[in-house]
Amino acid sequence: MTITDDIEELAIMRHRFEGFEHEMNANASKVGVVNQLARQLLQVEHPNATDVVQRQNDLNTRYAVFV
Repeated sequence: MTITDDIEELAIMRHRFEGFEHEMNANASKVGVVNQLARQLLQVEHPNATDVVQRQNDLNTRYAVFV
């Protein structure tokens, strides 16, 4: 991607960014719900607690890349 002075192209890029930002904000609550569910599973000593922690960490790592 190159930097541009074209006003139309900048407007398109801004629109795309705003859409992406909205999507990321919407997903933040979903990530929060997953983290809460993972904590609940760990509190009740779920038999697959190791997998739960690993998946929770993977999700949070991937999400952190975007925010």
